[in-house]
Amino acid sequence: MNDDNDIIEFITEKLNNYPEILYNSDIKNQLSIFTNHDDGFDIVLYSDENESILHLDGFHHHFAHTDHDIHTMIHLIFHALTGKVKLEIFCKADKPYKFNLQALNNQGEWYVYKTMKLKLYKFWQKTSTKHLQNQFSADFL
Repeated sequence: MNDDNDIIEFITEKLNNYPEILYNSDIKNQLSIFTNHDDGFDIVLYSDENESILHLDGFHHHFAHTDHDIHTMIHLIFHALTGKVKLEIFCKADKPYKFNLQALNNQGEWYVYKTMKLKLYKFWQKTSTKHLQNQFSADFL
């Protein structure tokens, strides 16, 4: 599965089994999956012939079109939908500047899987933190 349309088609075929999960794939090379509650986050996948970019709220990660990266990305999307992955967002003056993507390990403990941070932010301002986590009940994999 190295074609960008194959990736989106594979994911939408899985999503079709869960009518409670709303998504849109009308835009070429893009899939948007919408959260089901206020403390969740939308998932947007852009995929072209070179790479795929996965956005989880303000966090994003680039994936090459290798078997390993595609497998990792698909698992990440499905884990993000079912709450096995969550976002910890750090804000300065209510503006996000750092995103920790946290994953649940086999012992039921959360760990930081990836971090993304803006280079420019108002470091002197008070920091606040919020957590976003989806809660779809689905068994994709």
